[in-house]
Amino acid sequence: MVRSMTAFARQTVESELGTLTIELKSVNHRFSEVSLRLPEELRPVEAKIRDRIGQVVKRGKIDANVRYQAPAAQVSGFEIDQNLVKSLEAASKDVETILPDIGSFRMIDVLKWPGVLKAPEVDVEQLVATTMALLDDGLKELKETREREGEKLKQLLLERCEAMAVEVAKVQQLSLIHI
Repeated sequence: MVRSMTAFARQTVESELGTLTIELKSVNHRFSEVSLRLPEELRPVEAKIRDRIGQVVKRGKIDANVRYQAPAAQVSGFEIDQNLVKSLEAASKDVETILPDIGSFRMIDVLKWPGVLKAPEVDVEQLVATTMALLDDGLKELKETREREGEKLKQLLLERCEAMAVEVAKVQQLSLIHI
C-alpha cells in the first residue's frame, strides 16, 4: 500500500478530568523523528507516548502536541499554602530590617511565589489512560489520512505512467515509419 508522508489528525475529549487535545502532524522525512510537546502532568509518560507513536509511524517527522486544560471547577479551586505565606512574610520583615528602603511584597508577588498556590491534584493515572486512548484514536486517524493521500498519489502516478506509455507508443510508431 502506498502511503503519503503528509497527514494531520486531531482528537479532543472532554470529561470530568478536563479537556484533552492531541494533534499529530506528519511530513516527509528520511527517518522516523518524533517532536513531542506535553503538559507537565504527562511528562512521566513521555517515553511511552513516543514508543506508541513509533509503533504506528515508521517513517516521517511527526509533530505531536498534547494539550490539557483542567475543568473550570479545578482552576478556581486553588489552595493557599498558609505556612509558606507566613514564612515569606517573616523573611520579608527580616529583609526590611537589613534594607529599610526596599519596598514590601505586593499581594501578586506572594501569589506568584512557587508553591504558594496549590492546584487540586489531578488523577494522573486516569489522565494517562485517557491520553493513551486518545493517542490511539489520533494515530488511527493519521494512518488513515496517510493511506487516503497515498491512494491519491498512486492514482496520479498511474495516470502519468499511462500518459507516458501512450507517448512512448507514439514515438515507437514514428520510428517504425522512418525505417
